[in-house]
Order: sequence, then structure tokens, then C-alpha cells
Amino acid sequence: MEAARADRAALTSVGQPADTAPGEADTATGEADRLAELVSAAARGQDEAFAELYDATSARVYGLILRVLRSADHADEVTQEVYEVTQEVYEVTQEVYLEIWQQSARYDPGRGSVLAWMITMAHRRAVDRVRRSPEVSSGTRRGR
Repeated sequence: MEAARADRAALTSVGQPADTAPGEADTATGEADRLAELVSAAARGQDEAFAELYDATSARVYGLILRVLRSADHADEVTQEVYEVTQEVYEVTQEVYLEIWQQSARYDPGRGSVLAWMITMAHRRAVDRVRRSPEVSSGTRRGR
């Protein structure tokens, strides 16, 4: 447990090593502990805890999904597909949070931080969506 706590203190929100001042590491650890408490409460069916978890993490989850889905688009078609991509990002984000709600009891703090667990689910779901897209299936998507 202490090793996991030390690892969390040395990582940023998306798992990259951080050059932090001493107080910043405490803040990151505090956030990681709070997210773990919220997932645990959500696993017990506490809607308010899940709402707080969503508020604390949705911008990061949404941003990751947006980057994955946009990176799969053609550069010259981005303006035409902005609405479609935005809708798809919202759909994937909803799917991810539904999965987080359903799987919250299975979160294991010994395997990593809550945010890493959530970001992993978001990334996998977004990549699955890219793989299922008709352009990828038919081989017409450029740059991939």
C-alpha cells in the first residue's frame, strides 16, 4: 500500500513522472486518495459520490477520448466532422462512465490509482470505437 501511495505521489494525473514541489506531491496524493474514496462509495451505490467522481475527472476523461477519436480523423475532413466527432466523444464518455459505475466494486487500489484505472478504460473504449469505424474496417482511412 505504501509503495502504491509513493507511486501515486510521483505521477501526474495521466501517469507521467512529475517534477513537483513538496506541497504539490501532497496535493496529488490527496486527490488520488479522494478519488479512491469516491470509487469505493460509488461501489456501495452512493450516487452523490459518483457525481463528485464525474465532476472531478470528466474533463480529463473527455480530453483523452477526444484526442484518440480526432487523431483517427483525416486532417482535411476535421471541419466537416466536428459535429460527428463531438457527438461520438459524448457517446464514448457516457459509455466509459457507465462502465466505471458498473465496475466500481472491482477497482483494486493495489493495481494503480483510480485515475489511471479510469483513463485506461476511456482509452480502450475510444480505441475500440476507432477500430469499429467504417473507414478503418474498409481500409479507406488515411494515415493509419
